[in-house]
Amino acid sequence: MVIKSISFVSISFIFTYLFGYLFHFFVSRKLGPVGYGEFMVLNSLFLTIGNVTGILSTIVVKSVLENLEYEKYVLRFLRILSLILGLTFFLLGVVFSPFIKEFLNLTYTPYIWIVAFCWIFLFINAVEKAYLQATERFGIFSFSVMFEIFLKVVLSYLLLLVGFYTGGVLLGILLSLIFTFSFLVWMNKNIFGKIRFLDLKKLIKVGAYASPAGFLIYADDIFIRRVFDPEVAGFFASSSIIGKAFLGLCLTFLTVFFPKFIKYKDKPLKFLYFYILLVSIIFFIGEIGVISFGKYIFLVVFGKDFVQGFEILKVYLIAILPLALILGFIYLFIAVGKGLYLIYTHLLLYFSGFIILPIKSLDSYLIYIFTINFTYFLLYILFSFLYIKAGKTNLA
Repeated sequence: MVIKSISFVSISFIFTYLFGYLFHFFVSRKLGPVGYGEFMVLNSLFLTIGNVTGILSTIVVKSVLENLEYEKYVLRFLRILSLILGLTFFLLGVVFSPFIKEFLNLTYTPYIWIVAFCWIFLFINAVEKAYLQATERFGIFSFSVMFEIFLKVVLSYLLLLVGFYTGGVLLGILLSLIFTFSFLVWMNKNIFGKIRFLDLKKLIKVGAYASPAGFLIYADDIFIRRVFDPEVAGFFASSSIIGKAFLGLCLTFLTVFFPKFIKYKDKPLKFLYFYILLVSIIFFIGEIGVISFGKYIFLVVFGKDFVQGFEILKVYLIAILPLALILGFIYLFIAVGKGLYLIYTHLLLYFSGFIILPIKSLDSYLIYIFTINFTYFLLYILFSFLYIKAGKTNLA
């Protein structure tokens, strides 16, 4: 069953990233290195807050699986919660947009407004997708993901053609989210009926565990305009897009593994070992592929103006490997309710380094990313050894 589910999400992943690269193929050529670098900052802002919705997805899966006899009632409650959260983040984005514009050196404040509006649909779509995940309807789940990226590419390209540039790309993303929402509600139904209210303290605790993952993944993109000049930021952004595909595949696998961590929380380690093995194999295949023939594909996607981005990519994949492995530990700890302090010290120190350390070169930037994540990877293993193997939790 695990292999079948992984097959579904893997097909979805391949389709999603092929169309995702097609999306960046159009955007990078139309906007150029400077404009593309700015778009990637906006995209990272979109995805960083959007990945907060990963917290909500985690809450949905855990809540539904722990209340299977009331799953439809729970779904209705979580829909209301997602709308409240989406509107809250939207208002915060609008209110603080002038500060965000200045802090990230962006061009136009309305770009941030569009991103903020996207956040509303990211939250409500997260509940619908996570419900499919919890009920193990991975076929429909995978189709919804492919449907969204297909619309994103088509709509953004059409808006680029008529001259909307960065604003048009952002509008295309927004429209794709709206149409996907309509499809998901149609599939999940159960709009009206009884509501089962959940313990908010328990939901907050689950959310506290899940929240760091998205911030850890996109931290390196957020700060590129503060560290590098616009052109170098654009090169790093093009490399990061490929690297984030690797991390995206890891998160895709975890949509299958996370419910297993919850269902088999007494003995989930075999699933963690499977995850680590799977990610390691994918990394080595990917790194060999990049070194062997990756340059041609990279330049096809981004164009010859981004050749320096490819040189970054070979090292960038190595730099983010420890983080890819750490994600499995984080989701395991979410399932069993352990390791909260370890996760948050990781997040705090990771962000602090980007802000405080005198990082001025690409080499030091990549070394920092690898060093801190590898150090914490060892700490996650140590935590598992001390607490899991010592029998202080129910993980083994």
